[in-house]
Amino acid sequence: MPPPGSSEGAGVLSDGPLNAAVGETVMFTTTLSPTETPFQSVVWNFGSKNIITSSTANVTGPEYADRITFFPSTVSLELRSLTVNDIGEYIVHISPAGEPAKTGRSRLEIYDGPENTNVFASPSQQYYTTGSDINLTCSVESRPPAQFQWFVNGDQLPDTGSELRLMNVQMSHSGNYSCKEKKYLKPS
Repeated sequence: MPPPGSSEGAGVLSDGPLNAAVGETVMFTTTLSPTETPFQSVVWNFGSKNIITSSTANVTGPEYADRITFFPSTVSLELRSLTVNDIGEYIVHISPAGEPAKTGRSRLEIYDGPENTNVFASPSQQYYTTGSDINLTCSVESRPPAQFQWFVNGDQLPDTGSELRLMNVQMSHSGNYSCKEKKYLKPS
């Protein structure tokens, strides 16, 4: 909720969530034009935590001291070394001189992974006979949940999803099966 006397400024921050991966840097860019005179006050918050308050002096929250750069002329904020703990809503309260106060909100989503990629076969056995049915399951730890692409001998298969079903297998199905999380595939 904006402070009394302020407006929920549509367009103060870019629409839509910002997306980044763990360890990356993100920029909360405002749509305000650069000013020569500083704003009376600017407050950036993450939930109930103060990131930075800028009025006569900048006061930075202790856990953000080495992770932010504040741009006073546009009130934009750079946040570095992202972790999954940074996921959530960021709010900026701006008090321009001689104008109504403005508030902007933006959501940050953090992607983590993939880690511990594994392929499991069911039934689990070293060799399969012609005519067998085999289910391959791909498992990775990631946030958000993974989407998959399957490969055989390095060639991409049309199948997607965490499970690949091989029905009535033949010798032509022999090979090295692998899966990758889609967002981490390199363009060919």
